[in-house]
Amino acid sequence: MDYTVTTFPDRVEINRIVGGRIASGSPVLIDYTLAPLPGSTTENRALFSGARYDVTQGFLNGLGVYGRFAINSQNISSSQPDAFVPNNYTDIIYGADYTIWRFIFGAEHQMHDSDVNPFDADRFYARYIHRVGPNTAVNLNTAYTVVDYSDPANHVDLFTVSGQIQHNFNRNLYAMLTVLYRNERDDLVGATEGFEEQFELRWSYRQLDLYMTIRDSHLNTINQDESFQFFQLGLRREF
Repeated sequence: MDYTVTTFPDRVEINRIVGGRIASGSPVLIDYTLAPLPGSTTENRALFSGARYDVTQGFLNGLGVYGRFAINSQNISSSQPDAFVPNNYTDIIYGADYTIWRFIFGAEHQMHDSDVNPFDADRFYARYIHRVGPNTAVNLNTAYTVVDYSDPANHVDLFTVSGQIQHNFNRNLYAMLTVLYRNERDDLVGATEGFEEQFELRWSYRQLDLYMTIRDSHLNTINQDESFQFFQLGLRREF
């Protein structure tokens, strides 16, 4: 009801279902049983590099360009080589961002050429960050992502707009309200469109956390229209 499990040659992915009880970015406790694998030796030869250049004066003040490059060659030695799938990949990302006043605009392109789950992605985003006084912050975000997978073949378009307000009443108590609109087109899964809202109130004192979370979502998918409400009241103590 709240997540999907997808098996790949070298891994298993667990993804939350939008509108379920698992909020975006929330911690999740997972229980699982891992079957033993045959003995093996894995050798990775990897190279990672990156560069960024920021303009801090003149007409292009606030512009930054960057690039990242990663390459990995993997070799797995085992008496049962069919139990493993070496993942050799080359990953290239380049992009630019521009900061003006309280706005940040950015775009990047990623080419992930891999033996397992290769894809190309384009990402575009804009952010507005404003602090209203010393205790209140407002964030507005919009993003558009296009991902093309080749194995298995799939095309995903994701557009989101979100707003968030956080207010600190004092050093121990804060409240946060988030509203998000999602429009997703997935060739394999289908279309998802709708709103998610979340309100969180948290009080912390040393290792003690007392929190309340309220979530509401209204989503339309290719198979069903869904309305979901979730309330949580928790007490956590760390030792």
